[in-house]
Amino acid sequence: MTQIRVGDTVPDLRFTCVQGGIVLEAVAGDYFKGKSVLFGLPGAFTPVCNDQQLPSFVANCALLKAQGFDRIICLAVNDPFVMQAWAKTTKADALIDFIADWDAQLTKALGLDIDLGQAGLGIRAQRFNMQLDGLTVQSLVIEDSPGVCEKTNAANILK
Repeated sequence: MTQIRVGDTVPDLRFTCVQGGIVLEAVAGDYFKGKSVLFGLPGAFTPVCNDQQLPSFVANCALLKAQGFDRIICLAVNDPFVMQAWAKTTKADALIDFIADWDAQLTKALGLDIDLGQAGLGIRAQRFNMQLDGLTVQSLVIEDSPGVCEKTNAANILK
């Protein structure tokens, strides 16, 4: 698939998510209601994801909600148990939803997958953030390299 762009809609797929620490099944058309920030990253517990990108959203969660975002969502190609543990370990489980895209189905459907096999990670999500109104993409920012988090941290959404 080609990469999703501003104005496109998120495919109405079924996926697994972690909300409030609980693993649930969801369908995109029902899940993405209102305004959302969806940020993707290569993997839970990986250095840049764990030390920079996720903490930027945890620290700015209240400000993002004050700007009218109903939901802040983290997507990674990890199984739901890893995402559940990561949410709990980082104390983000009450603030952020986590999509456990264990088979990269949603990531591939968005055209935001990357092969990080040379780093021992396999197919993963590129580092990105997008703003959604329902299923419609309002903005999309993708990092040039998966090893940095300069353009896709929460502070850049607040600018």
